[in-house]
Amino acid sequence: MSFEIGFLIVCLSILALFIVALIISTVIMGSRVLLRMQHMFNSLKFDKQVDEWITTLIAKVEAGLLVATYNDKTIKFYTQENYDKLGTLGRWDDRDIHDAEIWVGNKFTQYGYITKYHSFSRHDLQGKCGSYRTFRKLLAFEDAVSGRVKPVQPKPEPVKVSKDPVELE
Repeated sequence: MSFEIGFLIVCLSILALFIVALIISTVIMGSRVLLRMQHMFNSLKFDKQVDEWITTLIAKVEAGLLVATYNDKTIKFYTQENYDKLGTLGRWDDRDIHDAEIWVGNKFTQYGYITKYHSFSRHDLQGKCGSYRTFRKLLAFEDAVSGRVKPVQPKPEPVKVSKDPVELE
């Protein structure tokens, strides 16, 4: 066997493996299987600032500083004041009172980019996403906000009962 035929076989086998990986990623797209592979084939690029902002938004909702709502395409974040106004302004005015918005519509190609932050549209952030860890947090947060999964409540610590009598003077 000549060198050229061996090289051709190696190149074709690498191409076949790549095609198999693309087929697998296409088949599992949008499912909860092989999330790291889906994140690697994501069309967004990593940005540290976006990573910090998404983590901050999730932490603020968990702390009760922001209120999150979910629809099929986005997660919107409101201050409590703006959330109380929601529905009273009329449909046209309600569309822009949210403080932040994260796109979650098409899993997992453009999943998790910030379309609005601090009440301003952020077109400069289009095409940027957070890290894999933030990707996983956002998936869990989306499930909790959408009602698909109940949020995990911390277990209360058991009360320790002492068998020694307490003497009061």
